[in-house]
Amino acid sequence: MHSAPSQDLEHAIWGAQPHELLAIAVTLIKEYAGAAAVEALLVDYRQAFLIPATAGGDAVRLDNTAPGHAFAAQQVVREGDALHLPLTVHGDRLGVLTVRLSGPNGEADAGTPRAALGTVTPLHDETRVPRPRQDAADPVQHATDSTVGGARNNSATVTPLQEAAATVTPLQDAATADRSLGDTPGSGIPLPDAVAGTSPLQHAAAPPVSLDELQEQLAVMATILARALKIADVHTDLYRRVRRRSRLTLAAEMQWDLLPGRACGTDEFLLAGQLEPAYAVWGDNFDWAVSPGHLTLTVTNGMGSGTEAAALTHLAISSLRNARRSGADIVEQAALADQTLYAHHRGVRHVATILLDFELATGRVRVIDAGSPKVYRLRGNVTEALDFEAQLPLGMFGDANYAVEEFTVEPGDRLIIVSDGVHGAESAAGELYGNVALLQALRDTRLQNPPEAVRTFIRHFLDYHGDAEPKDDAVVVCVDWTGKRSASESG
Repeated sequence: MHSAPSQDLEHAIWGAQPHELLAIAVTLIKEYAGAAAVEALLVDYRQAFLIPATAGGDAVRLDNTAPGHAFAAQQVVREGDALHLPLTVHGDRLGVLTVRLSGPNGEADAGTPRAALGTVTPLHDETRVPRPRQDAADPVQHATDSTVGGARNNSATVTPLQEAAATVTPLQDAATADRSLGDTPGSGIPLPDAVAGTSPLQHAAAPPVSLDELQEQLAVMATILARALKIADVHTDLYRRVRRRSRLTLAAEMQWDLLPGRACGTDEFLLAGQLEPAYAVWGDNFDWAVSPGHLTLTVTNGMGSGTEAAALTHLAISSLRNARRSGADIVEQAALADQTLYAHHRGVRHVATILLDFELATGRVRVIDAGSPKVYRLRGNVTEALDFEAQLPLGMFGDANYAVEEFTVEPGDRLIIVSDGVHGAESAAGELYGNVALLQALRDTRLQNPPEAVRTFIRHFLDYHGDAEPKDDAVVVCVDWTGKRSASESG
């Protein structure tokens, strides 16, 4: 059960307009904690940087920084006078909430529990990286970002949230409806009525007297904020603008909008995936849906490049979803997508897809291999490729009869599904990534959680190419199977 301060924050957040959500939450949390500064940092599309969302400033690298550690390990990290708290919803990592408890000279703000400040253990200093310059004049067809770090320079002194703050709609709250606009100290962001003057949290309980209690309360607030942010993201472009360090190609825009999310976790599994190149992906994608008793997962590779490949993949995934949401099993899903694609392209263009249907209670997996994506399983110390009967890609003939195969996952198993852009990639010397390097990458990331394993895997994949760019786009999906837990096991 949430305490009074968390309930007050939750009430204010759910009453906020989507585009003013972060400005309200950051200000109220700052006031409650008596903090010198509070910032929400959102992860970029490549998952290489955390980008300040409200106050502007430089992006923070995920690697070798305290906020990055909090994001990667999914734990609260204490760094000097700062707390870094992950913003995550059911395994989908959105970013980090940073709460700095004292000012630049080390003095605590009014209301900060001074006893707590002396108990913080420093981790290490942040590494700041300048945010690249936005080049809005670039045409879509040239707006690619093919380098690992994003070669395009984009720098802006005003964030999208700062622009939007000037036009936010005041939060309709009876206790705050007559208040005038105020400013967030230090950020220069005009605030809605709900956070100017007296806020709902001024009437809440006093801040905890120990850092541990404060950290516990802030972790609850971060969870509330992450859930609200996930919902708000559907209703505004604001947070997607914050997250991009360079312009997405049109094809990449289509592909990212098609994703249900980058990760999902339940009692039975944790799933995560990533598209690469993040800012210029073509036809590779993945889709998942959880229903009572089942997880359906597809990894798809649309033929061709650019918007043609993205549109082809979009049509295929939409067909699969239409069948799935009508109650069809994966055989009927594949059949409908096959017929739909053939009707539009007469077999000239087709889509390589693997469909997996997990039975949550038993771990039984039904699979249709309709193309090039490959599945690898890690069980104990054994890493192996799972070979299935190769069937026709979706849309090649329009009348294929797809057959289901089965295997079983056990608690502790990890599955990695990769597109042909991964397992078929070649080094500068002409060696296939799938021969040796891929298996080594799977073993090297075995102890990481799926979202972090996928991020590390992509970095390893890019490093394999050296100074060269991958010739094809790629998708990597990781599934850790924990199995159905009994009521006694789950607490």
